[in-house]
Amino acid sequence: MVDLTKKDAVKSVAKRWGPKHDEAFAEVKRLLTNAPVLHFPDFSEEFVIHIDASEVGAGAFLAQQNGDDVNIVAYFSQRFNNSQQHYSATMKECYAVFLAIQHWRPYLWGRHFTCVTDHAALRYLYTMQDTSNMLTRWAIALQSFDFTTIPSLD
Repeated sequence: MVDLTKKDAVKSVAKRWGPKHDEAFAEVKRLLTNAPVLHFPDFSEEFVIHIDASEVGAGAFLAQQNGDDVNIVAYFSQRFNNSQQHYSATMKECYAVFLAIQHWRPYLWGRHFTCVTDHAALRYLYTMQDTSNMLTRWAIALQSFDFTTIPSLD
């Protein structure tokens, strides 16, 4: 969908647009207008961050468990620039974790929270032997936070 907002996309998309695209666009509009209600954070409860990275960006949501319900507090996403899109899958996952935790720093600093993500990415970040300066900076920045990592189900 993001690519549809680029200047040159209109002409190329118009040539390929069909009924399945109309249905997908209608579904996106429906989902955006029926979005779940965001909840105020309860600072007496633990936060949980769900994080994932794709080829083109990172996305996350900050939530809290309320019995069997998940109360979503906030959403976050960021599109990768051209050089970041060339990162390996592990690097993208690590960067997504770094971005989300830094984004919600005011909520997370000084308290324990849970991070649901590709567990292998964080394990790699903390066990790497030979690393770039960039990965080292991410690892150092994340060491000041108190969190437990849980592997995502997908």
